[in-house]
Amino acid sequence: MVEGFGVQEGRTREVAAFLRKLDLEDQRVVLLAGSEGPLVGRAARNLPRVAVLTPNTLNVADLLWADRIVVSRDALGAVEEVLA
Repeated sequence: MVEGFGVQEGRTREVAAFLRKLDLEDQRVVLLAGSEGPLVGRAARNLPRVAVLTPNTLNVADLLWADRIVVSRDALGAVEEVLA
């Protein structure tokens, strides 16, 4: 779980740097984003091994595809609300 993905401008290099920092650059990664989902999605769309989901688009197929799942704190809260 992370506080945020470090995306300020919606640039691919921001997500690439975030993944490099976590040593996830060579793995299939699902980023589960809350309120920052559209910006993170735009930033990650050029990265072939990265999928960005929001609590509303969360699905089992993408979770099984991923080697790692990185969840933002606000996304986790939203998922808990949806499943409650």
